[in-house]
Amino acid sequence: MASIAKRKRKDGSTRWDVTVRRRGFATICKSFPTKLAAELWAGRQEDRIAGQDLVITRGTLADLIAQARPHLKDPDSAALRYWEDQLGNMPLRRVTPQLLNHHKEALTGTPVSSPLYRKKKPRSAATVRKYLISLSAVYQVGIKTLHVCIGNPVRLINKPPESEGRSRFLSHEERTALLRECKASESPDLYVSVLLALTTGMRWGEMRALQWQHIDLVRRWAVLLRTKNGDARGVPLTRDIVALLEQRKGQPNEFLFPIDVTKAWRNAMKRAGIKDFRWHDLRHSCGAMMIEHGKAIRDVAALLGHRNLQSTMRYTHAGNDHLQRIVEEVMEGVAV
Repeated sequence: MASIAKRKRKDGSTRWDVTVRRRGFATICKSFPTKLAAELWAGRQEDRIAGQDLVITRGTLADLIAQARPHLKDPDSAALRYWEDQLGNMPLRRVTPQLLNHHKEALTGTPVSSPLYRKKKPRSAATVRKYLISLSAVYQVGIKTLHVCIGNPVRLINKPPESEGRSRFLSHEERTALLRECKASESPDLYVSVLLALTTGMRWGEMRALQWQHIDLVRRWAVLLRTKNGDARGVPLTRDIVALLEQRKGQPNEFLFPIDVTKAWRNAMKRAGIKDFRWHDLRHSCGAMMIEHGKAIRDVAALLGHRNLQSTMRYTHAGNDHLQRIVEEVMEGVAV
């Protein structure tokens, strides 16, 4: 049987001491910083003595997520909320690859809503892949940091392939028409938010999280504390953006864009006659314009917050005119 005792240390911290005794086996002891870790280890030792080699024996998936959350890059993601809602009360020993594979199939193609679109759209394979990767990260923290797991059931599942990436850019005519309609909109936030997204490549979530304390109008700089990659980054602001922001400056803890522009965005798109274009494509258009004007791939990646250049390479064909001039200049006269 295993016994667990709470112990106060001289520095004020708490430790949980575990002692496992069973006739015919050597007594084993170990100390842990959390009760969950102590219970999981104790259960694993009891199961090993009984001849069972289970991945994990005590606690629920919600317990593991709660312990792992401080160590995750995106602790408040929709993926983690999904796993907590669906399997949070499930004992960890019952979270099997078969169960996770069932949820993978259920997630794929399920209609979900989006803040920028009126109709629900099927959840993509790339999103399902992110859900599984998020859960896998929880288990990896449990294995390498918390030392409460000896296996990761997500690794035994075939994940959907990575997204090839979408490459929808605004043409010069579309960009002009869209900005004109946004400027004519009754929404006071639409034009400046669209222009900001188009000139900085900010994501929708990054912009919605911006507060006035993150903006330096003198240096023309914005600091993004919450990004998709979990890393903070800074982006430069154009003089046009700064002029617009100076007209509407608020208190430090107020959001730049407190008003929902969803309806105004859809109306502006309709009036401009632009089809098959999403808000996130403003970010793609920003990258394409940078490449089109001959800017270095690494500079574009730094602006957009890409960790690897592969994500930025999707914009390179926007600079084909530049490459064509280079080829004509170098290769002219090669033919005989």
